[in-house]
Amino acid sequence: MQPTRNNRGIAHENGAIESPHGHLKSAIRDALLLRGSAEFADLATYRSFIDEIVSRINARNGKRMQAETAFLQFLPDTRTSDYEETRVYVTSTGGFVLRKVFYTVTSRLIGHRIRVRLYDDRLELFLGGTALMTLRRGRPGTSGKQVMSSTTGTSSMRCAASRWRC
Repeated sequence: MQPTRNNRGIAHENGAIESPHGHLKSAIRDALLLRGSAEFADLATYRSFIDEIVSRINARNGKRMQAETAFLQFLPDTRTSDYEETRVYVTSTGGFVLRKVFYTVTSRLIGHRIRVRLYDDRLELFLGGTALMTLRRGRPGTSGKQVMSSTTGTSSMRCAASRWRC
């Protein structure tokens, strides 16, 4: 078997992946229409909604999956990293900006460059090899940048007269 590369902008070269992805997006869109709303109470509810749709689609391929399972190898002992690691500088206001979201941390970290592991739902902060804290991950809002507080774990949308420069 020889590995190949897809050429950028040539849609037909990636059809084996793009077609099922398009069908999944259509199934999610249809399920949201049947549900009547795209609003979810929390992330866990949304994930279970998506899991149900994916399971329904995968059930069609059950026999083929069982045939493939006999040839699968064991997973490696160590898990791959499911985070992105970056370094940020804590400003004189006691915070840092990461992906258009301003996070506040304790004032003792002012002036330090800290290492951040960016997960899907949280941030883990390290100073050297020492774990400092875990913050809930924020997402930038439509009307501006979001400010996440490490002390309360809550977020608020940045207003125009904010004292932080994000």
